[in-house]
Amino acid sequence: MQHLLEEARRLLLNGDYHRALPLYEKLTRHFPRLAEVWYEYGNAASKARQSGLADRAWRKAIEIEPQNAELIGMIGHQYQAIRQTQRALECFTQAAAADGRAINPRISLAVLLEKNHRLDEARAAVQECLRIDSADDQARYFSAVLDRREGRLENAEQSLHDLIASDPKHPFVRYACRYELAQILDQSERPDEAMRLLGEAKELVRALTDAKLLMRGYDQSAQSIRQFTAAQPKDVLRQWAKFFPERRREAIPPLTFLGGHPRSGTTLLEQVLDAHPGVAALDEPPAFLEVLQPEFYKSAQLSSPRVNTLRRLYIQALKEELGPSASGKILIDKNPSPTARLPLWLRIFPEL
Repeated sequence: MQHLLEEARRLLLNGDYHRALPLYEKLTRHFPRLAEVWYEYGNAASKARQSGLADRAWRKAIEIEPQNAELIGMIGHQYQAIRQTQRALECFTQAAAADGRAINPRISLAVLLEKNHRLDEARAAVQECLRIDSADDQARYFSAVLDRREGRLENAEQSLHDLIASDPKHPFVRYACRYELAQILDQSERPDEAMRLLGEAKELVRALTDAKLLMRGYDQSAQSIRQFTAAQPKDVLRQWAKFFPERRREAIPPLTFLGGHPRSGTTLLEQVLDAHPGVAALDEPPAFLEVLQPEFYKSAQLSSPRVNTLRRLYIQALKEELGPSASGKILIDKNPSPTARLPLWLRIFPEL
C-alpha cells in the first residue's frame, strides 16, 4: 500500500489527476480512517473538476479529524480555490475553534471576509488575532489594510510605518506592508515616497524567488502568443466564423469576456455588471487557463465536433463555479491575464 500511496501522490503532484483518482479511491478503502488520504483524494477530485467528489472527500477528512486545525484550514483553502466561499468560511471558523491560539485560520477568515466586503466581521477576526498575539506580523498588517478599506488613512499609514520599523519577519508582510503604504502615499499625493517604497518591496520580492526565471517564463509565453497572433491572416475572424458557422455550434448560454490591462478597473466593472439580476459574473475564474487553453493545445485538429467539446468543457467549468443561481443568466468571465490570448477565445467562441 505504501507504493500505491507514493504513486498516487506522484500523479497528483505531476497534474495527472484522472489517473490519480482511482488510486486514491482504492487507498480510501484500505485506509478508511486516514484523514490525510481523504484530503488528497479531494484535492485530486477538485483538480479533475469533480467538485461533488471533492466535497465528499474533504468532509470525510474533517469528520475523521474534527480537531485538526491545520488540516481543516488547508481544506478551507481548497474550497476557497474553487470559489466555494461559504464552505471555506466554515472551515476557517472550525479550524479557529479547534485551536484557540492559532493565528493562521483567523487571518484566512479575515482575508476572505474582506474580499467579500464583510469588513466588520473581518475586523473581529483580526482583533481576535491581536488578542492572541499583539505583535503578530500578519494581524498588524491586515488591521492596517482594513483601516485603509474603511477610509482611516492616517491610522493605516501610521500602523504601516510602525510595522516596517519593527522589521517584520513574515516574508509576505515584509513586502506587502510597503506596497500597501505606497498606495496610501500615492492617494495622498506623495508619489516620490510611494515609488521608493515600491522599489523596496520589489527588491524584497526578488530576494524570495528567482525573478529571472519568472521573467523568462513570462517572455516565452508572451512570445508564443505574439507568434500565434502574427501567423493569422488579416481576415482570420471571418475565416473562423466561416469554418465554424452558427449552424454547427452547439447552443451555449450568453457569454461575455471582460478583459483589459491589470489594475485598470476591470474588477469594478465586473462588480457593477454582476449587480444586474440577469448577469452572473466571475472574477478571474481558472476555466480558461486550466481547462480551455490546455485542451486547445493538446491537438492541432480543430474540427467542429472538437471545438464544440472545448466549448462544453469551458461552460461546464464556469457553471460549476457559479452554481444553480447562474441558470438563464448572461455569463461574464472577467479575466485580465488572458486578454492577450483573445485570438484563442475567438477561435472557440467566434460569436463573442
